[in-house]
Amino acid sequence: MQPMRTVTMLALAAIVASCSPTIEKPVVHEPKPPVEQPTTTVADPAPADTDPQQAAKDPRYNMLRVYQLSELKVVDLFLGSHKFKAWVMDTPGKREEGMMHLETKDVRDDEAMLFVFPEPVPKEKFQFWMHNTPLPLDILYVSSDRKVINIAHGKPYDETSLPADAAGQFVVELKAGTAKKLGIKPGTAVKFPKEVVADS
Repeated sequence: MQPMRTVTMLALAAIVASCSPTIEKPVVHEPKPPVEQPTTTVADPAPADTDPQQAAKDPRYNMLRVYQLSELKVVDLFLGSHKFKAWVMDTPGKREEGMMHLETKDVRDDEAMLFVFPEPVPKEKFQFWMHNTPLPLDILYVSSDRKVINIAHGKPYDETSLPADAAGQFVVELKAGTAKKLGIKPGTAVKFPKEVVADS
C-alpha cells in the first residue's frame, strides 16, 4: 500500500501547485516614485463624478482625488521671471497622486504643481509617468540648487517612464506647452520659499 500512498500524495501535491496564485509584478502608480514605493492604490481612469454639495463649496472638487486642490498648500513659484501659484506636494501620498485625474479645465495657465523630496534623488530613480493623468504636462526636473535639469513631455495616460537627465530634488509640473511658450529651459532658475521642505 505504500506505493499507492506515495502516488496519492504526489497527485495531491500537483493539484495544490496548479491552484497556487500567480505572483505578479507589483503595481506602481503615478508619479513613478523616485525614492519611496507607493503604498496606496489609486483608481483606474474613470469619468470624473461630482458631489453636488461638495461642488457648491469647491468648484474643482473631484471625487477621484484623495487630496483636493483646495486643501493643498500653495506658494509663489518663479521660473525665471515667470510667476506661478504652485500646489505643494511634500508627502509620499501627495507626491504619488500628483496631477492624477485633473483635466485642462482644472488647472489655469498660471498654476503649477511643485513636488518636494526630502533629499536628492539619484538619476536612475528620478522619473515620473502619466498613470491616471488625462492632462498633458510639461515635467520639469529640478536640481537641489533649484535649476531646471531637463523638461519631459507627459502624454495623457502614458505609462512610459520619463527620466531626468541628472539627480535632483524637485519637480515642477505645468500644463503642456507652457515651458516652450515662456522660454523656460534647462538652466532656468526656480525660486520658491526656503521653508518649503518635504514632510517625509
